[in-house]
Amino acid sequence: MEAGMANGASLAVVLPAGTGTTALYLAKHLRRMARENGQGNGEIMVYAVPCVGDGEYLKSQMARLSSSGGREGGNMEEEDYVPHVLEGSVPHVFGKPEHGLLVIWQELKEEHGLELDLLYGPHAWRAMRENWGVLAARHRSVLYIHTGGMEGLASQLARYRRLGMLK
Repeated sequence: MEAGMANGASLAVVLPAGTGTTALYLAKHLRRMARENGQGNGEIMVYAVPCVGDGEYLKSQMARLSSSGGREGGNMEEEDYVPHVLEGSVPHVFGKPEHGLLVIWQELKEEHGLELDLLYGPHAWRAMRENWGVLAARHRSVLYIHTGGMEGLASQLARYRRLGMLK
């Protein structure tokens, strides 16, 4: 996706997060690669969308993970590789079927051919859409990383059907 005129990092990488493990290690690795290639710190910025708890919960999980062994192979400062937290305005209870999330899931599948899981994906897309103005102002491009979870899609769809939210 092209975001528009950027004043900051060239690329925003957005991904859904439970404990933030994937986002934390991705951010750390990308920063290390950029430094090794002489590109400094600002070319890629990682955003983690909290899907299990709120932003504070996600930050605490990533801080805990970082302090328990996230510094192997280098002496980078923590703030150099901890992802930014990207939150939406709609309250979210992890795993609870929501009509709004189903609508986003259906739109992405039917209009764009993108099939996501129902636990993380639509919530992350909703937050990304709500924050699109900020992302577009700061970055030339936005990349969404699909982090999996497709194994549970059939059971989630069955749950939505049982609740009468899907035919």
